[in-house]
Amino acid sequence: MRLSKTEKDEIAKLYKCQRAMLEQDIQDELKIELDSGIEAHVKKVKELREQAEIHEDLIKKYKKENGFEDLDRYGCMRSHPRIDKFRAETNAQLMKLWSGEATTI
Repeated sequence: MRLSKTEKDEIAKLYKCQRAMLEQDIQDELKIELDSGIEAHVKKVKELREQAEIHEDLIKKYKKENGFEDLDRYGCMRSHPRIDKFRAETNAQLMKLWSGEATTI
């Protein structure tokens, strides 16, 4: 018995549908295999990210508590109590020079 083109097309559609379902099962199995194979590494990465966040917060806190917040993009300090004091001393010496109180700095 010969199959008609319509019958062959119908069989092909059913076959493709069945194969697509089986392929999805394989995809699901592969995903489970992948997840179980990398689970420990994913957990470790998550832990390390959490630790990194803690240390980044500690760095920010240290900078804030010690006056190191005002770094420019080159890493130079623009404002810090020690720099402010140094600049004040410089300005005081220059004021003495300009007012005639000192002849050398």
